[in-house]
Amino acid sequence: NMKPRIFYFNINYSCNNRCLYCFSHNTNGGGNNIDSSEVMKRIRDKKVSINDIIVINGGEPTLHTEFYQIVNMLNGKAKIKIYSNGTMIDVGKLPNDIEFIIPIHGIEEDHNKITQNPKSYKQTICNLKALQSSSIKYSIKFIVNEDMIAKNFNVLDFLVKNNLTPSEVWMARLVETKVSITNNYTVPDINSVKQFISKTTKQLMGIYPIKYIDIAPCQIIDGTI
Repeated sequence: NMKPRIFYFNINYSCNNRCLYCFSHNTNGGGNNIDSSEVMKRIRDKKVSINDIIVINGGEPTLHTEFYQIVNMLNGKAKIKIYSNGTMIDVGKLPNDIEFIIPIHGIEEDHNKITQNPKSYKQTICNLKALQSSSIKYSIKFIVNEDMIAKNFNVLDFLVKNNLTPSEVWMARLVETKVSITNNYTVPDINSVKQFISKTTKQLMGIYPIKYIDIAPCQIIDGTI
């Protein structure tokens, strides 16, 4: 079996959130959208097959004027994964056979503080539920920040309370970015992050598949892995 190839498309550079530690250094910094014809040309040139993976992100890709057209054109040509903040998804325009990866930054107050968007938490939860109702796969990415640690944010309680059943739970370490430095946003120390992820892993094991980002599974302490 050949390993799938992964093709990344940053289709736009605008976003409706202004996250205090945004990882996408081009967001809101101009740059041209890629139009649907350019995407399809690149797909043909690379001879993309159903065994390959296409990752769509931005900016916030759902803001692209041709977002739904692009996703539907790509449907069936490869496995499609979409990195989105989850606030602007129109589920009725989507094919079923795709997957979203959507971040949650903690409780409502902290999520909205980090995204600098007072509506983002409610919109994201609403759209996660809509994806679930439409049987569209989604994973939730928890990027461990100081507020999550200080307030003992419980991932399993969050999922149960909101009746959410993601296909995977992603646990990510928050790393320093140009944006976090500009905003004087403090990145939690690595040991606190390891302890938080270790505790969360114990709670989720056997219930949800867990994926670790920016931290190796062997680094998780307390012998949970």
